[in-house]
Amino acid sequence: VALATASAQGRLRDVVAIGVIGGAMDADGIATGLSPVSPCGRCRQVINEAAQMGGRDLPVHCGAAQGDAVRSYRLSDLLPDAFGPADLGIG
Repeated sequence: VALATASAQGRLRDVVAIGVIGGAMDADGIATGLSPVSPCGRCRQVINEAAQMGGRDLPVHCGAAQGDAVRSYRLSDLLPDAFGPADLGIG
């Protein structure tokens, strides 16, 4: 949602970091889990497009729905050999 808003406002170049938090849903619809989650493939591609627009290898901080476990990555580690705006001469 945050990247879609930044895109709509023409501010993808201003993005400096990404945070992702979540986990599996229990029967009551509550997110659970102590292990950090990472962005799905589609989200990684969207993050890559924002990163290339801003000329940054964005840090991506991944957290768990419960607990305080956090893992931090560089986007280039999560999406090696990415294709994006730079490959099309955009950005």
